[in-house]
Amino acid sequence: MKKNSLSIISPVKDEEENLFDFYNSLIYVLNKISFFYEIIFVNDGSTDGSLKKLKTLRSKDKRVKIIDFSRNFGREAAVTCGIDYASLDAFIVIDSDLQDSPKYIFNLVESWQNGADIVFTKRKSRKDSFGKRITAFLFYRFLNLLTPTKMSLDTGDFCLFDKKVANELRKLKEKNRYLRGLLRWLGFKQVIILVDREKRKKGRSSYSVRKMIDLAFSAIISFSYWPLRLVGFLGVFILIGGIFLVFTPFGQSFDAKILNLIIFFLFGLLFLVLGIIGRYLATIHDEVLDRPLYIINELIGFDDRQKR
Repeated sequence: MKKNSLSIISPVKDEEENLFDFYNSLIYVLNKISFFYEIIFVNDGSTDGSLKKLKTLRSKDKRVKIIDFSRNFGREAAVTCGIDYASLDAFIVIDSDLQDSPKYIFNLVESWQNGADIVFTKRKSRKDSFGKRITAFLFYRFLNLLTPTKMSLDTGDFCLFDKKVANELRKLKEKNRYLRGLLRWLGFKQVIILVDREKRKKGRSSYSVRKMIDLAFSAIISFSYWPLRLVGFLGVFILIGGIFLVFTPFGQSFDAKILNLIIFFLFGLLFLVLGIIGRYLATIHDEVLDRPLYIINELIGFDDRQKR
């Protein structure tokens, strides 16, 4: 059966200045492709006029659908919700800040129609701040160093995946989610296209440094046991060092200042170890509580069959 329909999923957090421009750019591309489509905006607790503008778009275009959260649950939850409610042949995830240009949807769809199940985008250039570029560069390489599921370096959240991939993704119920990693872990036929990432023209990013750090921890905890293995290696190293200091003349010759320095260093390592274990325990705690990943305040544009 021919696949010719697209579900566009776009998380929204305080993007009132960009929404109309984003919608117009998106519609221009989608009309050129001539596929049946739906556009699902997930309002992730915006505090500006984003929801009002989304409702304006809905009043003009019935293909626009809106999911309004009860509060801010985070980007990963917003995209997951969009996937849960999307229903067409392929899903495209794209932010509404116009840093990822909708023009690359042509390339995503072409790769999909040529047999790819998942199409990632890799930034061949990016116009973010120097700090953002450096942290992104280090994050991808550090993550690949620690995890058996190898991530494609410098890939972004802008992607396409087939409905069969989405069906498998819905079966993964963990609360601490790193969707790029989950898509990579699922397998299927994956390809990468190159894109230019634009500089944000309007508004400010709602993705703070703290949120980026939290996402990095979630990615590492979800896909790697290496931090826990590191704890074991440190324990062995400290044990051997302690035996060396106690039973050799070299260790007995240390004065009080050096011994105090060693004690402070070991206490620092101890708290580092406790922090690593605590992060894993916090993740387990979230899973055991089994609270919903998101809570919906209002669904707009969905028929009864699509409502959960």
